Amino acid sequence: MNKQEQNELKIGERIDFKGMIFDSRFYAWDCVGFQMPLTPAHKKGFDKVGIDTSEVGLEDKDFIDGTKDIIQKYTQFCMRIDCIDEDGHLVPERMYFNARYALFFSVDRGNTWVFGGTPIEATKSNSYEADSGIIWSGSFLPDKDGNVLASYTGVPKLIPEGAKNELSEYVLQNIMGASSDDGGFTFKKEGEPLISALRDFDDLREAGYYLGDRKKLGMENDPDGTHMTQRDMQLLRKSDGSLWGYFAAKAISEKHKTGVEPCICQVEFNNAKKLGDGIKKIGPPMMLPEGPDREFNQLECPNVLVNDKGENVVIASLAQHWKIGQPESTAVKEVKAYKVTEGKNGYLGTLEAFGNPNKLENTLLTNKEHGLYALCVITNQSSPGEYDCAAFQVKEDHKYQLPSMRVNLNGEKPNIEIPDLNYYRGLVNDKLIEIARDTTTGK
Repeated sequence: MNKQEQNELKIGERIDFKGMIFDSRFYAWDCVGFQMPLTPAHKKGFDKVGIDTSEVGLEDKDFIDGTKDIIQKYTQFCMRIDCIDEDGHLVPERMYFNARYALFFSVDRGNTWVFGGTPIEATKSNSYEADSGIIWSGSFLPDKDGNVLASYTGVPKLIPEGAKNELSEYVLQNIMGASSDDGGFTFKKEGEPLISALRDFDDLREAGYYLGDRKKLGMENDPDGTHMTQRDMQLLRKSDGSLWGYFAAKAISEKHKTGVEPCICQVEFNNAKKLGDGIKKIGPPMMLPEGPDREFNQLECPNVLVNDKGENVVIASLAQHWKIGQPESTAVKEVKAYKVTEGKNGYLGTLEAFGNPNKLENTLLTNKEHGLYALCVITNQSSPGEYDCAAFQVKEDHKYQLPSMRVNLNGEKPNIEIPDLNYYRGLVNDKLIEIARDTTTGK
């Protein structure tokens, strides 16, 4: 077996490791997804990508009677072999610039996982395309018939002359859209970005969002010391049927010494079933509350959720760092929960901390204590205000998805049930030692 064959990952292959999405051949981080009954659209998807349904324990009737669920996790994904430099050394930070979306699915409630391919990849083009370089995080929203809307972050491949950011990479981020009619196994991209910093520059600035020099967007760091942010849109269908998007951004700030603060941008779409029909209007920034959280310079992976009282709660990941690919051990990363005030015309208002933010009472996870980050919803439970979420293990050498953890948004403040991290890390370490033996001395 040659080196390429050893590193190959085949569609339909089981990634069966104690309920985790873990394999030494790839990195997996920033996971989003959903759980729903199997539909005829899913059967179409299985057939299209070439997965034998009988091999994963399914029969044709399972796609019709709606009695069996499928959990679909879409993770940021990169093969380790793509992070090898010219001298043969592993450079884990390269994963961020080779990222795409991979699908892993389970039909036995998360006990085993199967690789479903990479349904959203960079557009293969050497010309300027909004997503020709990198695919970063977004979200996936199904309907009851198995049609799926997707948002994701696209970064162009072409690096303009004069780019000066830390990694000498062009990080002009665009919010992109795609749709699937086969249960989310394959997607058709929208022709134009849903949000483009270049195209929508004036509208974004008028609405209160920070963007630097129009001619240098994505070429150099912002005044807060880190790169441009316009990414990770969560799609949400509200109870009235309207479709909304919430994504990480930066706002113009008179209160912060840099003049810039992380925030959440909110937009309503013209068509609740078709992303390509555009948005109605860019809404006002959702700002972080007064206090220590405003010292973070990056917001990622916002999730707008609802508790048992019908009140909105936001879970967001915050970071203090200065470049993409910064070693995890040197960055501060935390997952926070916030109450949300009501805004006007369907927009949400400002974020408010649960309890005393100085005592971290609104903090769910930290990379220093838990080694976890980017908590995103996979499925909501039958009990209102309870959600199963996924977070990834933040280590430079391995990034993998732990089994889901339950978040309860009810009560005085949200709480999270964290699995036995030492147990799972022990399993992973044992597996890595086993792999090392197999690939070196064999002892």
